[in-house]
Amino acid sequence: MRIQNKQLNLLSSHMGLKKTLSSYMARHSWASLAKKNKIPIGIISEGMGHESERTTRIYLSSLDQTTIDDANARLLTSL
Repeated sequence: MRIQNKQLNLLSSHMGLKKTLSSYMARHSWASLAKKNKIPIGIISEGMGHESERTTRIYLSSLDQTTIDDANARLLTSL
């Protein structure tokens, strides 16, 4: 996993991205897209490798806050 994340970080650097890429970011993106596309929680949970849907619900609720944080950051940089 460490090697994969180093390679993703190198890729983001070569692409000139402001954010570094990571396996966590890929999981985060997949779960966010699945939720937005109304994929059932059970499927998302299985895809994430969570042992319970409760864990997935906690994870998805943190994604909601991240989306709000990102929106606030974009608004602040536009001022």
